[in-house]
Amino acid sequence: MTDRDLMAFGKYKGKPMGEVPKDYLQWLLKQEGFADKNKEMTAYIRGDASAASEKELDNIKVEQEILKAAPPAFINFWNVAYGDRLRKQGELVYIPYLRIALESWTRCESLYLDKLKAAIQTRSADVLNQTYPYPPEKF
Repeated sequence: MTDRDLMAFGKYKGKPMGEVPKDYLQWLLKQEGFADKNKEMTAYIRGDASAASEKELDNIKVEQEILKAAPPAFINFWNVAYGDRLRKQGELVYIPYLRIALESWTRCESLYLDKLKAAIQTRSADVLNQTYPYPPEKF
């Protein structure tokens, strides 16, 4: 459950969970039988990060498969910039975004390396063809 999921019942039914007042959520926890009947919502209210939904666990498995072939720099970038935040938004956003980000990273890295190689070759040719003000014999 995430802040974007809709409240399923009660006074704030239909509102995103992130907009439901915290005191109302705490009140729900105190109601008899609430925790037993609503385990996912209880974990959300308590902020229990270890209580990932099945969808989140599936996303984590897919993420690990995709990241196996990714460059280490991309893995670090992904984990810091997007990983946890997007993982909680569900597979419709998360997995496609990961694939697009990795593809973009790979293309940019490839373009950069190609330009760098061309610049090195051009610079080497310029240095070899450069005329010096003094003939080399004078040194």
